[in-house]
Amino acid sequence: EVERDLDRPMDSEATYREALAWSYRAGDSDGTAIQVHVGIARLYLHTGRPLDAEAEVRQAERLAGAGGRLGWLTQIYTFLGTLSGLREDHDGFVFFEQALQFSRMLQNSPVFEARICVEYAGYRYRMRQFAEAKAVLGRAHALFTMVGAAGEASTVEAQMRLMGGD
Repeated sequence: EVERDLDRPMDSEATYREALAWSYRAGDSDGTAIQVHVGIARLYLHTGRPLDAEAEVRQAERLAGAGGRLGWLTQIYTFLGTLSGLREDHDGFVFFEQALQFSRMLQNSPVFEARICVEYAGYRYRMRQFAEAKAVLGRAHALFTMVGAAGEASTVEAQMRLMGGD
C-alpha cells in the first residue's frame, strides 16, 4: 500500500504477489490472502484497471465465502458495488444491500454501516438516483451523529448540501 501511495504500482503489485505466495505457503488460516487480493484490487482500481480489480476482488470473495468471513464479505460487496457504479451498472445496488445486511448481522459499530451508506449514496448519485442518494446519505448522517462521529457527520452534511439537500 505504501508503494501504491508513492505511485509505484509495479513495485506494489510485485510486493502484493509475493505476500500472496507467502500466505498460500503458510496455509493462510488468518485470511491474509483475502486481504492481499483486496489490496491488489484497490491497486488495480487506483491504476485504472477496473476489470482486473474485479477479478481480484472476486477471488477474495470466493475465499471469504468459503471461510464464512462476513466482515470481509461486507468490505468486498461494498467494493463490488463501487465498481458497479463506475461501470454504470444499475444492478450494483444489490452489492450494497448485501453489504449492509452483513454489517447488521455482525452488529458492528454503526460507523461501519454509515461508511457503507456513504459509498452507496455515491453509487446512487452516479446512477442519477438523486432522491435515493440523499436518503442513504441521511441514514449515514444519522448513524455518524448517533455515535458522535462529528467529523464524518459534517462531511456527509457537506455532501448533502452539494446534492441540494438541507
